[in-house]
Amino acid sequence: MSDSPTPNLIEQITQHLHTLSADELQTVHDFVEFLIWKRQTAAAPRPKSAEARAIERLGDSDDPSKWITVMEIGDEIDEAALARLDQWLVDRGYKKPVSN
Repeated sequence: MSDSPTPNLIEQITQHLHTLSADELQTVHDFVEFLIWKRQTAAAPRPKSAEARAIERLGDSDDPSKWITVMEIGDEIDEAALARLDQWLVDRGYKKPVSN
C-alpha cells in the first residue's frame, strides 16, 4: 500500500463521512489520531529496556562487571525479555525464586 492515498480514495472516504453520526465521526477522529500517534511512535527511536540490555550481555557471562543493569523510576519493564532472561538463568542451573 502506498503512503499517499489516491484522490479517488480520499473522495470515497469523504463521501462516507457525511453519512455518519456524531458519535461515529468521533470514533473516526479518534482512530485517525491513533494512527498519527502510532506513526510518530514507530518513527521515534525507542530506548532499550533494562532486560533487553541484560540479554545482550549474556555473551559476557564470564565477566561479572557486566551483570549490572540500571533502571530509572518510570522505566517500562519488558516482561517478555524478563521471562527469556529468567529462562536463561534456569537453563544454567540457577533456582527461580518462589513468588509470593
